[in-house]
Amino acid sequence: MTIPRTPSMSETLDLVFRWNAGRTLVRTETASHTGADVERATRRIALALQGLGVGAGDTVCLLGHNSYTYLCSYLAVQRLGAVPSALHTRESPDSLARAMRHVGARVVLADAGHVEQAEQALAAGAMDLTLVNIDSTGAGMHQLDALLVGNDSRPLPPVSLPEDAPAVILLSSGSTGIPKAVVHTQRSMNAFASQARALFGDIGPQTRHLLILGTSFAAWTFTAIPVLCAGGCLSIRAGFEPEEFCRTIEADRINHLATVPTLIRFLTPEITSKYDLTSLRTVLCSGEAPQRSDLERIRSWSPETDFRCLYLASETGPATATLASRYDLTEGGKLGSAGRPLPFVDLKIVDPQGTLDDTLAPGAIGEICLRGPSVAARYHAEPEKTAAKFVDGWWRSGDLGRLDSDGFLFFEGRADNMINTGGIKVYSEEIEAVLLAHPEIEMAAVVGMPDPKWGNRIVAHVIARTPLDAEAVLAFCEEQGLAGFKKPRELHFHRELPLGPTGKINRNALRG
Repeated sequence: MTIPRTPSMSETLDLVFRWNAGRTLVRTETASHTGADVERATRRIALALQGLGVGAGDTVCLLGHNSYTYLCSYLAVQRLGAVPSALHTRESPDSLARAMRHVGARVVLADAGHVEQAEQALAAGAMDLTLVNIDSTGAGMHQLDALLVGNDSRPLPPVSLPEDAPAVILLSSGSTGIPKAVVHTQRSMNAFASQARALFGDIGPQTRHLLILGTSFAAWTFTAIPVLCAGGCLSIRAGFEPEEFCRTIEADRINHLATVPTLIRFLTPEITSKYDLTSLRTVLCSGEAPQRSDLERIRSWSPETDFRCLYLASETGPATATLASRYDLTEGGKLGSAGRPLPFVDLKIVDPQGTLDDTLAPGAIGEICLRGPSVAARYHAEPEKTAAKFVDGWWRSGDLGRLDSDGFLFFEGRADNMINTGGIKVYSEEIEAVLLAHPEIEMAAVVGMPDPKWGNRIVAHVIARTPLDAEAVLAFCEEQGLAGFKKPRELHFHRELPLGPTGKINRNALRG
Protein backbone atom coordinates (compact mmCIF):
# COMPACT_ATOMS: atom_id res chain seq x y z
CA MET A 1 0.00 0.00 0.00
CA THR A 2 1.28 3.44 -0.90
CA ILE A 3 0.90 6.08 1.80
CA PRO A 4 0.23 9.50 0.27
CA ARG A 5 2.90 11.99 1.20
CA THR A 6 2.08 15.36 2.72
CA PRO A 7 2.09 18.02 -0.02
CA SER A 8 4.32 21.03 0.41
CA MET A 9 2.69 24.41 1.00
CA SER A 10 3.90 25.33 -2.49
CA GLU A 11 1.88 22.44 -3.92
CA THR A 12 -1.09 23.21 -1.68
CA LEU A 13 -1.24 26.84 -2.80
CA ASP A 14 -0.99 25.76 -6.44
CA LEU A 15 -4.14 23.67 -5.94
CA VAL A 16 -5.94 26.45 -4.06
CA PHE A 17 -5.38 28.97 -6.85
CA ARG A 18 -6.29 26.50 -9.59
CA TRP A 19 -9.57 25.36 -8.03
CA ASN A 20 -10.60 28.89 -7.03
CA ALA A 21 -9.47 30.70 -10.18
CA GLY A 22 -12.80 32.43 -10.74
CA ARG A 23 -13.77 32.91 -7.11
CA THR A 24 -12.99 36.05 -5.08
CA LEU A 25 -10.34 35.14 -2.50
CA VAL A 26 -9.30 38.61 -1.31
CA ARG A 27 -11.08 41.94 -0.91
CA THR A 28 -9.62 45.30 0.07
CA GLU A 29 -11.18 48.75 0.43
CA THR A 30 -10.80 49.33 -3.30
CA ALA A 31 -10.65 46.02 -5.15
CA SER A 32 -11.56 42.33 -5.31
CA HIS A 33 -9.08 39.63 -6.36
CA THR A 34 -9.90 36.17 -7.69
CA GLY A 35 -7.82 33.05 -7.26
CA ALA A 36 -6.39 33.69 -10.73
CA ASP A 37 -5.42 37.22 -9.68
CA VAL A 38 -3.70 35.97 -6.53
CA GLU A 39 -1.92 33.23 -8.48
CA ARG A 40 -0.54 35.74 -10.97
CA ALA A 41 0.50 38.23 -8.28
CA THR A 42 2.23 35.62 -6.13
CA ARG A 43 3.92 34.00 -9.14
CA ARG A 44 5.37 37.31 -10.31
CA ILE A 45 6.69 38.13 -6.84
CA ALA A 46 8.09 34.62 -6.41
CA LEU A 47 9.95 34.86 -9.73
CA ALA A 48 11.31 38.27 -8.71
CA LEU A 49 12.60 36.80 -5.44
CA GLN A 50 14.02 33.86 -7.35
CA GLY A 51 15.97 36.38 -9.41
CA LEU A 52 17.47 37.69 -6.17
CA GLY A 53 18.70 34.21 -5.32
CA VAL A 54 15.90 33.09 -3.00
CA GLY A 55 15.19 29.38 -3.14
CA ALA A 56 13.75 26.49 -1.16
CA GLY A 57 14.73 26.59 2.51
CA ASP A 58 15.84 30.24 2.52
CA THR A 59 14.31 32.48 5.18
CA VAL A 60 12.65 35.71 4.06
CA CYS A 61 11.63 38.26 6.70
CA LEU A 62 8.58 40.47 6.13
CA LEU A 63 7.87 43.80 7.80
CA GLY A 64 4.60 45.58 7.13
CA HIS A 65 0.91 46.05 7.78
CA ASN A 66 -1.98 44.06 6.38
CA SER A 67 -2.40 44.61 2.66
CA TYR A 68 -3.03 42.65 -0.51
CA THR A 69 0.61 43.08 -1.52
CA TYR A 70 1.84 41.89 1.88
CA LEU A 71 -0.35 38.78 1.70
CA CYS A 72 0.83 38.01 -1.83
CA SER A 73 4.46 38.51 -0.81
CA TYR A 74 4.03 36.06 2.07
CA LEU A 75 2.40 33.46 -0.19
CA ALA A 76 5.03 34.03 -2.89
CA VAL A 77 7.78 33.07 -0.45
CA GLN A 78 5.98 29.80 0.26
CA ARG A 79 5.44 29.11 -3.45
CA LEU A 80 9.24 29.04 -3.79
CA GLY A 81 9.56 26.57 -0.93
CA ALA A 82 11.22 29.34 1.06
CA VAL A 83 10.33 30.20 4.66
CA PRO A 84 8.47 33.42 5.58
CA SER A 85 9.09 34.99 8.99
CA ALA A 86 7.02 38.06 9.89
CA LEU A 87 8.75 40.71 12.00
CA HIS A 88 7.00 42.72 14.71
CA THR A 89 6.32 46.19 13.33
CA ARG A 90 6.43 47.82 16.78
CA GLU A 91 9.83 46.51 17.81
CA SER A 92 12.97 48.65 18.02
CA PRO A 93 15.67 48.48 15.30
CA ASP A 94 17.97 46.56 17.66
CA SER A 95 15.27 43.97 18.39
CA LEU A 96 14.48 43.60 14.69
CA ALA A 97 18.16 43.14 13.91
CA ARG A 98 18.42 40.38 16.52
CA ALA A 99 15.38 38.67 15.02
CA MET A 100 16.73 38.84 11.46
CA ARG A 101 20.07 37.42 12.53
CA HIS A 102 18.49 34.73 14.70
CA VAL A 103 16.34 33.29 11.89
CA GLY A 104 19.11 33.62 9.29
CA ALA A 105 17.23 35.95 6.97
CA ARG A 106 18.46 36.16 3.38
CA VAL A 107 16.08 38.88 2.14
CA VAL A 108 13.84 41.41 3.89
CA LEU A 109 10.53 42.51 2.35
CA ALA A 110 9.06 45.74 3.74
CA ASP A 111 6.14 47.92 2.75
CA ALA A 112 6.65 51.63 2.11
CA GLY A 113 5.67 52.53 5.65
CA HIS A 114 8.35 50.29 7.15
CA VAL A 115 11.28 50.52 4.72
CA GLU A 116 13.01 53.11 6.89
CA GLN A 117 12.49 50.94 9.97
CA ALA A 118 14.00 47.97 8.12
CA GLU A 119 16.97 50.08 7.02
CA GLN A 120 17.54 51.18 10.61
CA ALA A 121 17.43 47.55 11.75
CA LEU A 122 19.94 46.47 9.11
CA ALA A 123 22.21 49.33 10.14
CA ALA A 124 21.84 48.48 13.84
CA GLY A 125 22.83 44.89 13.16
CA ALA A 126 25.52 45.78 10.61
CA MET A 127 23.88 43.31 8.21
CA ASP A 128 24.26 43.35 4.45
CA LEU A 129 20.91 41.86 3.46
CA THR A 130 18.83 42.53 0.37
CA LEU A 131 15.93 44.85 1.22
CA VAL A 132 12.93 45.03 -1.11
CA ASN A 133 10.20 47.67 -0.96
CA ILE A 134 7.05 45.75 -1.85
CA ASP A 135 5.04 48.92 -2.55
CA SER A 136 5.28 51.15 -5.59
CA THR A 137 5.95 54.25 -3.48
CA GLY A 138 8.74 55.26 -1.15
CA ALA A 139 12.39 54.39 -1.00
CA GLY A 140 14.15 51.06 -0.74
CA MET A 141 17.20 49.20 -1.96
CA HIS A 142 14.97 47.42 -4.51
CA GLN A 143 11.55 48.42 -5.82
CA LEU A 144 9.33 45.37 -6.31
CA ASP A 145 7.70 46.89 -9.40
CA ALA A 146 11.05 46.97 -11.18
CA LEU A 147 11.79 43.37 -10.21
CA LEU A 148 8.45 42.18 -11.62
CA VAL A 149 9.22 43.20 -15.20
CA GLY A 150 9.16 40.20 -17.53
CA ASN A 151 7.49 37.84 -15.04
CA ASP A 152 3.94 38.00 -16.44
CA SER A 153 3.98 34.81 -18.51
CA ARG A 154 6.82 32.78 -17.00
CA PRO A 155 5.66 29.55 -15.31
CA LEU A 156 6.36 28.65 -11.68
CA PRO A 157 6.13 24.90 -11.05
CA PRO A 158 5.22 23.95 -7.47
CA VAL A 159 8.12 22.85 -5.30
CA SER A 160 8.06 19.39 -3.71
CA LEU A 161 9.64 19.27 -0.26
CA PRO A 162 10.09 16.73 2.55
CA GLU A 163 7.22 16.94 5.01
CA ASP A 164 9.61 17.89 7.82
CA ALA A 165 11.07 20.82 5.83
CA PRO A 166 10.36 24.23 7.43
CA ALA A 167 7.29 26.08 6.13
CA VAL A 168 7.16 29.16 8.36
CA ILE A 169 9.01 30.65 11.34
CA LEU A 170 6.76 32.43 13.82
CA LEU A 171 8.42 34.98 16.09
CA SER A 172 7.39 35.93 19.59
CA SER A 173 9.17 38.13 22.08
CA GLY A 174 11.73 36.44 24.31
CA SER A 175 12.36 37.25 27.95
CA THR A 176 15.95 38.22 27.19
CA GLY A 177 15.12 40.20 24.08
CA ILE A 178 16.10 37.27 21.84
CA PRO A 179 13.00 36.21 19.89
CA LYS A 180 11.53 32.75 20.25
CA ALA A 181 11.46 31.40 16.70
CA VAL A 182 8.84 28.66 16.29
CA VAL A 183 9.40 26.41 13.27
CA HIS A 184 6.34 24.87 11.65
CA THR A 185 6.99 22.24 9.00
CA GLN A 186 5.20 21.43 5.75
CA ARG A 187 3.37 18.72 7.70
CA SER A 188 2.18 20.87 10.61
CA MET A 189 1.23 23.81 8.39
CA ASN A 190 -0.78 21.60 6.05
CA ALA A 191 -2.50 20.18 9.12
CA PHE A 192 -3.71 23.53 10.28
CA ALA A 193 -4.66 24.47 6.73
CA SER A 194 -6.70 21.32 6.19
CA GLN A 195 -8.03 20.46 9.66
CA ALA A 196 -8.88 23.89 11.06
CA ARG A 197 -12.60 23.48 10.34
CA ALA A 198 -12.97 21.77 13.71
CA LEU A 199 -11.90 25.07 15.26
CA PHE A 200 -13.23 27.60 12.78
CA GLY A 201 -16.60 26.08 12.03
CA ASP A 202 -17.98 25.50 8.55
CA ILE A 203 -15.44 27.54 6.57
CA GLY A 204 -15.60 27.28 2.79
CA PRO A 205 -16.49 29.33 -0.30
CA GLN A 206 -19.28 31.01 1.68
CA THR A 207 -16.83 32.36 4.29
CA ARG A 208 -16.12 36.09 4.38
CA HIS A 209 -13.42 36.61 7.00
CA LEU A 210 -12.30 40.04 8.24
CA LEU A 211 -8.51 39.92 8.61
CA ILE A 212 -7.42 42.74 10.93
CA LEU A 213 -4.86 40.93 13.08
CA GLY A 214 -1.29 42.16 13.06
CA THR A 215 0.81 40.42 10.41
CA SER A 216 3.52 39.49 12.91
CA PHE A 217 1.23 37.53 15.20
CA ALA A 218 0.75 33.79 14.80
CA ALA A 219 -3.01 34.31 14.64
CA TRP A 220 -2.59 36.10 11.28
CA THR A 221 -1.09 32.96 9.75
CA PHE A 222 -3.47 30.70 11.68
CA THR A 223 -6.51 32.43 10.13
CA ALA A 224 -5.38 33.62 6.69
CA ILE A 225 -4.02 30.26 5.50
CA PRO A 226 -6.97 28.02 6.54
CA VAL A 227 -9.55 30.45 5.14
CA LEU A 228 -7.74 30.70 1.80
CA CYS A 229 -7.20 26.95 1.58
CA ALA A 230 -10.92 26.41 2.17
CA GLY A 231 -11.75 28.75 -0.72
CA GLY A 232 -13.06 31.48 1.58
CA CYS A 233 -12.61 35.22 1.08
CA LEU A 234 -10.32 37.43 3.16
CA SER A 235 -11.36 41.05 3.61
CA ILE A 236 -8.08 42.74 4.49
CA ARG A 237 -7.72 45.91 6.53
CA ALA A 238 -4.46 47.46 7.71
CA GLY A 239 -5.49 47.65 11.35
CA PHE A 240 -8.30 48.10 13.83
CA GLU A 241 -10.35 51.28 14.04
CA PRO A 242 -13.83 50.78 15.55
CA GLU A 243 -15.86 52.73 12.99
CA GLU A 244 -13.99 51.25 10.00
CA PHE A 245 -14.27 47.79 11.55
CA CYS A 246 -18.06 48.04 11.74
CA ARG A 247 -18.32 49.69 8.34
CA THR A 248 -16.40 46.79 6.76
CA ILE A 249 -18.58 44.14 8.40
CA GLU A 250 -21.67 45.86 7.01
CA ALA A 251 -20.27 46.54 3.52
CA ASP A 252 -18.63 43.14 2.94
CA ARG A 253 -21.25 41.13 4.87
CA ILE A 254 -18.52 39.62 7.03
CA ASN A 255 -19.60 36.36 8.65
CA HIS A 256 -16.32 35.17 10.20
CA LEU A 257 -13.93 36.94 12.57
CA ALA A 258 -10.93 36.18 14.79
CA THR A 259 -10.11 38.68 17.52
CA VAL A 260 -9.24 39.21 21.19
CA PRO A 261 -11.64 40.44 23.91
CA THR A 262 -9.76 43.74 24.17
CA LEU A 263 -10.90 44.79 20.69
CA ILE A 264 -14.48 43.81 21.44
CA ARG A 265 -14.47 46.21 24.40
CA PHE A 266 -13.65 49.13 22.11
CA LEU A 267 -16.86 48.47 20.15
CA THR A 268 -19.28 50.43 22.28
CA PRO A 269 -23.04 50.47 21.63
CA GLU A 270 -22.70 54.09 20.52
CA ILE A 271 -20.58 52.85 17.60
CA THR A 272 -22.12 49.48 16.76
CA SER A 273 -25.71 50.74 16.80
CA LYS A 274 -25.01 52.71 13.62
CA TYR A 275 -24.18 49.60 11.57
CA ASP A 276 -25.78 46.34 10.46
CA LEU A 277 -23.60 43.58 11.96
CA THR A 278 -26.16 40.79 11.65
CA SER A 279 -24.10 38.95 9.01
CA LEU A 280 -21.64 37.76 11.70
CA ARG A 281 -21.96 34.03 12.29
CA THR A 282 -18.67 33.01 13.96
CA VAL A 283 -16.38 35.01 16.26
CA LEU A 284 -13.19 33.29 17.41
CA CYS A 285 -11.59 34.66 20.54
CA SER A 286 -8.20 33.83 22.03
CA GLY A 287 -5.55 35.52 24.13
CA GLU A 288 -7.66 35.69 27.30
CA ALA A 289 -10.96 34.42 28.66
CA PRO A 290 -13.93 36.58 27.63
CA GLN A 291 -16.13 38.21 30.22
CA ARG A 292 -19.90 37.79 30.29
CA SER A 293 -20.23 41.38 29.08
CA ASP A 294 -18.15 40.48 26.00
CA LEU A 295 -20.58 37.70 25.08
CA GLU A 296 -23.59 39.95 25.65
CA ARG A 297 -22.06 42.65 23.48
CA ILE A 298 -21.54 40.26 20.56
CA ARG A 299 -25.05 38.82 20.92
CA SER A 300 -26.42 42.36 20.74
CA TRP A 301 -24.85 42.73 17.28
CA SER A 302 -26.13 39.44 15.91
CA PRO A 303 -28.16 37.01 18.04
CA GLU A 304 -27.19 34.09 15.78
CA THR A 305 -23.43 34.50 16.23
CA ASP A 306 -21.48 31.53 17.58
CA PHE A 307 -18.85 32.89 19.94
CA ARG A 308 -15.91 30.49 20.31
CA CYS A 309 -13.19 30.73 22.96
CA LEU A 310 -9.87 29.02 22.22
CA TYR A 311 -6.63 27.99 23.84
CA LEU A 312 -3.74 27.68 21.41
CA ALA A 313 -0.26 29.09 20.90
CA SER A 314 2.34 29.78 18.23
CA GLU A 315 3.72 26.33 18.96
CA THR A 316 0.44 24.44 18.53
CA GLY A 317 -1.18 25.75 15.37
CA PRO A 318 -4.97 25.96 15.09
CA ALA A 319 -5.50 22.22 14.61
CA THR A 320 -4.05 21.52 18.07
CA ALA A 321 -6.21 23.59 20.38
CA THR A 322 -9.13 23.59 22.79
CA LEU A 323 -12.54 25.03 21.99
CA ALA A 324 -15.45 26.32 24.05
CA SER A 325 -18.56 27.07 22.00
CA ARG A 326 -21.24 29.66 22.63
CA TYR A 327 -23.37 26.93 24.21
CA ASP A 328 -20.51 25.88 26.50
CA LEU A 329 -19.94 29.46 27.65
CA THR A 330 -23.62 30.26 28.24
CA GLU A 331 -26.17 27.48 28.73
CA GLY A 332 -23.39 25.00 29.44
CA GLY A 333 -22.18 27.01 32.42
CA LYS A 334 -18.51 27.02 31.40
CA LEU A 335 -17.86 30.77 31.24
CA GLY A 336 -14.14 31.36 31.80
CA SER A 337 -13.19 28.05 30.22
CA ALA A 338 -11.11 27.60 27.07
CA GLY A 339 -13.03 24.43 26.29
CA ARG A 340 -12.14 20.85 25.46
CA PRO A 341 -9.55 19.46 23.02
CA LEU A 342 -10.40 19.35 19.32
CA PRO A 343 -10.58 15.98 17.49
CA PHE A 344 -7.15 14.30 17.18
CA VAL A 345 -5.82 16.45 20.05
CA ASP A 346 -4.71 15.24 23.47
CA LEU A 347 -4.25 17.40 26.54
CA LYS A 348 -3.06 16.81 30.06
CA ILE A 349 -2.11 18.77 33.15
CA VAL A 350 1.23 17.81 34.68
CA ASP A 351 3.42 18.85 37.57
CA PRO A 352 5.42 21.84 36.24
CA GLN A 353 8.53 20.51 37.94
CA GLY A 354 7.99 16.92 36.85
CA THR A 355 7.87 14.84 33.69
CA LEU A 356 5.02 14.20 31.27
CA ASP A 357 4.17 11.12 33.34
CA ASP A 358 3.40 13.26 36.39
CA THR A 359 -0.23 13.83 35.42
CA LEU A 360 -2.43 15.70 37.89
CA ALA A 361 -6.02 14.89 38.79
CA PRO A 362 -8.99 17.02 37.66
CA GLY A 363 -9.16 20.24 39.64
CA ALA A 364 -5.43 20.39 40.33
CA ILE A 365 -3.49 23.29 38.83
CA GLY A 366 -0.45 22.36 36.77
CA GLU A 367 1.29 22.86 33.44
CA ILE A 368 -0.83 22.62 30.28
CA CYS A 369 0.57 20.12 27.74
CA LEU A 370 -0.83 19.52 24.24
CA ARG A 371 -0.28 16.96 21.51
CA GLY A 372 -1.83 17.05 18.05
CA PRO A 373 -1.40 17.26 14.27
CA SER A 374 -0.23 20.88 14.00
CA VAL A 375 2.33 21.09 16.81
CA ALA A 376 5.52 22.81 15.66
CA ALA A 377 8.76 20.91 15.21
CA ARG A 378 11.19 23.00 17.22
CA TYR A 379 12.58 26.37 18.22
CA HIS A 380 15.00 27.55 15.56
CA ALA A 381 18.66 27.21 16.58
CA GLU A 382 17.77 26.40 20.21
CA PRO A 383 18.22 22.65 20.71
CA GLU A 384 18.15 22.78 24.52
CA LYS A 385 14.91 24.73 24.66
CA THR A 386 13.46 22.44 21.99
CA ALA A 387 14.36 19.35 24.00
CA ALA A 388 12.75 20.79 27.12
CA LYS A 389 9.51 21.92 25.49
CA PHE A 390 8.87 19.41 22.66
CA VAL A 391 8.82 15.93 24.19
CA ASP A 392 7.56 12.81 22.39
CA GLY A 393 5.08 14.78 20.30
CA TRP A 394 3.88 16.82 23.28
CA TRP A 395 4.41 20.54 23.75
CA ARG A 396 4.93 21.77 27.32
CA SER A 397 3.34 25.21 27.35
CA GLY A 398 4.71 26.73 30.55
CA ASP A 399 1.12 27.90 31.17
CA LEU A 400 -0.83 26.90 34.26
CA GLY A 401 -4.32 25.47 34.04
CA ARG A 402 -6.74 22.90 35.41
CA LEU A 403 -9.31 20.52 34.00
CA ASP A 404 -12.74 20.29 35.56
CA SER A 405 -14.64 17.02 35.93
CA ASP A 406 -16.09 17.42 32.42
CA GLY A 407 -12.68 17.85 30.80
CA PHE A 408 -12.95 21.61 30.24
CA LEU A 409 -9.72 23.57 30.46
CA PHE A 410 -9.46 26.63 32.70
CA PHE A 411 -6.41 28.83 32.25
CA GLU A 412 -4.94 29.88 35.61
CA GLY A 413 -1.92 32.01 34.73
CA ARG A 414 1.63 31.94 33.52
CA ALA A 415 4.17 29.50 34.85
CA ASP A 416 6.78 32.07 33.89
CA ASN A 417 6.52 35.85 34.15
CA MET A 418 4.65 36.52 30.95
CA ILE A 419 2.04 39.29 30.87
CA ASN A 420 -0.86 39.06 28.43
CA THR A 421 -1.91 42.62 27.58
CA GLY A 422 -4.44 43.14 24.82
CA GLY A 423 -3.77 39.62 23.56
CA ILE A 424 -0.02 40.32 23.22
CA LYS A 425 2.51 38.40 25.28
CA VAL A 426 5.13 40.52 27.06
CA TYR A 427 7.88 39.28 29.39
CA SER A 428 8.53 40.94 32.74
CA GLU A 429 12.26 40.26 32.59
CA GLU A 430 12.75 42.19 29.35
CA ILE A 431 11.10 45.32 30.79
CA GLU A 432 12.98 44.93 34.08
CA ALA A 433 16.29 44.76 32.22
CA VAL A 434 15.53 48.10 30.55
CA LEU A 435 14.56 49.71 33.86
CA LEU A 436 17.70 48.40 35.56
CA ALA A 437 19.82 49.98 32.83
CA HIS A 438 18.86 53.34 34.36
CA PRO A 439 21.82 54.42 36.52
CA GLU A 440 19.57 55.51 39.41
CA ILE A 441 17.33 52.42 39.60
CA GLU A 442 18.50 49.79 42.07
CA MET A 443 15.75 47.17 41.85
CA ALA A 444 12.82 46.64 39.52
CA ALA A 445 9.91 44.24 39.26
CA VAL A 446 7.21 44.20 36.59
CA VAL A 447 3.85 42.50 36.94
CA GLY A 448 0.57 42.34 35.10
CA MET A 449 -2.54 43.64 36.85
CA PRO A 450 -6.14 42.96 35.81
CA ASP A 451 -7.54 45.59 33.49
CA PRO A 452 -11.15 45.73 32.22
CA LYS A 453 -10.11 46.72 28.70
CA TRP A 454 -6.64 45.23 28.13
CA GLY A 455 -6.99 42.05 30.18
CA ASN A 456 -3.76 42.97 31.97
CA ARG A 457 -1.85 46.24 32.20
CA ILE A 458 1.89 46.46 32.76
CA VAL A 459 2.82 47.82 36.19
CA ALA A 460 6.42 48.48 37.27
CA HIS A 461 7.71 48.68 40.84
CA VAL A 462 11.17 50.16 41.41
CA ILE A 463 13.60 51.20 44.11
CA ALA A 464 15.49 54.33 43.11
CA ARG A 465 18.80 55.49 44.55
CA THR A 466 17.73 59.12 44.19
CA PRO A 467 14.31 60.74 43.66
CA LEU A 468 13.11 60.15 40.10
CA ASP A 469 10.27 61.43 37.97
CA ALA A 470 8.02 58.71 36.56
CA GLU A 471 7.68 60.40 33.18
CA ALA A 472 11.45 60.71 32.91
CA VAL A 473 11.84 56.98 33.63
CA LEU A 474 9.29 56.08 30.95
CA ALA A 475 11.08 58.37 28.50
CA PHE A 476 14.32 56.55 29.35
CA CYS A 477 12.62 53.23 28.50
CA GLU A 478 11.64 54.61 25.11
CA GLU A 479 15.19 55.84 24.51
CA GLN A 480 16.44 52.33 25.27
CA GLY A 481 14.27 50.98 22.44
CA LEU A 482 11.48 49.44 24.51
CA ALA A 483 8.44 49.05 22.27
CA GLY A 484 5.42 51.16 23.15
CA PHE A 485 3.20 48.17 23.97
CA LYS A 486 5.82 46.99 26.49
CA LYS A 487 6.06 50.29 28.38
CA PRO A 488 4.61 50.25 31.91
CA ARG A 489 1.22 51.89 32.27
CA GLU A 490 1.93 52.51 35.94
CA LEU A 491 5.21 53.13 37.76
CA HIS A 492 5.45 52.90 41.55
CA PHE A 493 8.44 53.87 43.69
CA HIS A 494 9.25 51.92 46.87
CA ARG A 495 11.74 52.01 49.71
CA GLU A 496 11.86 48.21 49.54
CA LEU A 497 10.32 45.40 47.52
CA PRO A 498 8.91 42.16 48.97
CA LEU A 499 11.32 39.24 48.80
CA GLY A 500 10.71 35.51 48.89
CA PRO A 501 12.60 32.90 50.93
CA THR A 502 15.42 32.69 48.38
CA GLY A 503 15.89 36.46 48.17
CA LYS A 504 14.06 36.81 44.86
CA ILE A 505 11.40 39.49 44.41
CA ASN A 506 7.96 38.16 45.35
CA ARG A 507 5.83 39.19 42.39
CA ASN A 508 2.72 37.60 43.85
CA ALA A 509 2.94 40.01 46.79
CA LEU A 510 3.14 42.92 44.37
CA ARG A 511 0.05 41.67 42.58
CA GLY A 512 -1.66 41.93 45.94
